[in-house]
Amino acid sequence: IGGKNVLYILLVGQSINAFSGSVGFILQMTGNENLFQKILLYTLLINIFLNYLLIPTYQIQGAAIASLLSMIVWNLTSVYFVYKKYNVLTFFSFGYHKK
Repeated sequence: IGGKNVLYILLVGQSINAFSGSVGFILQMTGNENLFQKILLYTLLINIFLNYLLIPTYQIQGAAIASLLSMIVWNLTSVYFVYKKYNVLTFFSFGYHKK
């Protein structure tokens, strides 16, 4: 029961990851692996910094929040660069398409 809130926080992060699409694979397969590596490195540093700030106060919930925020930065930054480079929006669309 104590981990229920942590699970919900991580669920939000994984939902954003799923709705963002396969941006990591797209960047790697199109010759932009160095850009993707930099995105991952920056989000790793963000995650470490947020863990340092949040864990002493919020314990395991702080770690989950840090993971959530770094996952959001990672995915939205990757979505931005895929859209900027290839004009492809990778968000899940629920089947609605413009004609």
